[in-house]
Amino acid sequence: MHRLATLLALIATPASAASWDITALNGAPTEGAPVLTLEEDGALSGHTGCNRLSGHGQIEDGRLTLTLPLATTRVACPASLSQQEARLRDLLGSGARVESEGDGLRLTGAGVTALLIPQERAPDIREAAYVIVSGVDATLNIRSEPSTASGVRARASLGRVMKNDGCEERPDRTWCRVRFIDNRGTDGWAAAEYLAAATAMRRAAAELFDEIGRLDCQISGGAVERCGLGGSREGRGGGTKLV
Repeated sequence: MHRLATLLALIATPASAASWDITALNGAPTEGAPVLTLEEDGALSGHTGCNRLSGHGQIEDGRLTLTLPLATTRVACPASLSQQEARLRDLLGSGARVESEGDGLRLTGAGVTALLIPQERAPDIREAAYVIVSGVDATLNIRSEPSTASGVRARASLGRVMKNDGCEERPDRTWCRVRFIDNRGTDGWAAAEYLAAATAMRRAAAELFDEIGRLDCQISGGAVERCGLGGSREGRGGGTKLV
């Protein structure tokens, strides 16, 4: 019988990496930055995009089987996230088949296919040019000053990417000055413990590219056209490209 350590050997990353971003379900991009963490001792944890989850499992004959019931917190979710959460719960409880998919994984079961990519080691939040809202139930308060006593200037939803204009250590916590990436450019202060460095995939989805260009492409057997290409770089020479 193979423990979940077997799963770590399926991807071309160091065995110490145990956390994956769940990037797609049945071919559609996920919402709310869902994550799955699998430890060598069988502990399973993560986030569905709305609620936290935990459990225990093992790999046997290429399938992920739960050995303890899957538990989640019970925060009320928007309809789209509730549907996403239900699919993830069905998938993880189904004895999902685990296969390698590029540098990541493909989990299949209960009529659901999930694509996972290994998380990069998170850089210091103070060095990240862009951050994503993480670890909140719904929205994060963006305040006018770096203090919980200051007024709320705006609210940022879970999974939202924002510009990071710098962080400061205060007696209560670390605060980061963030700016919305929209026409208004609203800025303010957010508690750093509810922010994470935005991955290349999240930056590409927000059209925050490190490089842009054009290439020949052909859609459904039609004529060859010149299509726009944007790329966001990640560590170890990887990244994400969007056509």
